[in-house]
Amino acid sequence: MRAIDVMVREVATVHPETDVSDAVKLLAEHDVSALPAVTGANTLAEDFAKSHGKKVGEAMTGEVVSVSEETPLSEIAGIFERKRIKRVPVVKDGKLVGIVSRSNLIQALASVVGRVDQHDETDRQIRLEVMSRLEQQSWTDFGSRNITVSDWVVHLWGLVGSAAERKALLALAESVPGVSRVSDEMMAAY
Repeated sequence: MRAIDVMVREVATVHPETDVSDAVKLLAEHDVSALPAVTGANTLAEDFAKSHGKKVGEAMTGEVVSVSEETPLSEIAGIFERKRIKRVPVVKDGKLVGIVSRSNLIQALASVVGRVDQHDETDRQIRLEVMSRLEQQSWTDFGSRNITVSDWVVHLWGLVGSAAERKALLALAESVPGVSRVSDEMMAAY
């Protein structure tokens, strides 16, 4: 598996001039623990870090480590360990296109326990189709950070807002061609 197979595509970002109080609201709103700080045309500037500064620019990490969409997950795990970081921005042509967190690695690992780690284009296409269908739905903000696919099995992870949303998410994933089954790893937030 590679970064593109597990990364979150819709990344909440801030600008270096954003007030930390506004950034904290975004952290809670998007249920994330960090926000990449970007400038101009969404090029990666710095990764938001915890601090007491008044502006994000005063609190962000100075040296940002990033990966490409094709970086193997094993390499990303090594980067996390060596750099002592919890997430890494995914960059394509100098632009932020996603983010991979430790949680994404754990979800991917749990999805492939007992299987040889190999790149599977069918799994990738299934994941992309599930994400595409989710983007068209107004009833959920479940997002790509919570979806992995392994051996044609869709794993849905993370918090879900209601029993009805859980049922609809399972039905949506089951309807995608090529899916052999859906593994419900979701936790109730209701």
